[in-house]
Formats: sequence, C-alpha cells, structure tokens
Amino acid sequence: MSALAPLDRARVRYHLGYLNVQETSTYVLGVPAAIPQLFSVEGAMDKLTPEILPKVYLLLDRLDCLECELFGGAPDFASYKQVDKVIIN
Repeated sequence: MSALAPLDRARVRYHLGYLNVQETSTYVLGVPAAIPQLFSVEGAMDKLTPEILPKVYLLLDRLDCLECELFGGAPDFASYKQVDKVIIN
C-alpha cells in the first residue's frame, strides 16, 4: 500500500499526463493482465519510501504553482521580448 493519499496519487497521474484514468486490465490466455503504461506509474507510487514523501509533495506543489502561473491569470507571455539573455522570437 502506498503512503500517498488517493488525491495525491491523482495529482501525480495528472502531472504525468495520465489524468484520472483508471488502471485497466486485459486478458492474456485467460489470465487478467494489467496494461503496462499506467501499471508502471502505479507501481512506482506503491514503492515510494517515507523518506522521499516530503520531496514528492514539494514537487507536486511546485508543479501546481507552475500550472497556475502559466494558465491561470499569469501575465501574457507573448508581450515579453527578452528574458535575461534569452531573446524570444
């Protein structure tokens, strides 16, 4: 069992591009088998150790903040001509 709450697991899937899909299965020779794409993500979340959880939560919070800055009322980036030494075309 993972130490991540279901809501946090959903946030991880969302930021990885899996949104809130459910783990599906198929039958191989009459035996249920998981679909590999989501299975690897869920398996990795199941193996998280308690020591890394604060870092996972920190990264999830940063990703949420970045999303808000980019898509939720941030300044119009098209109006910028240059950022530091990078010139935007």
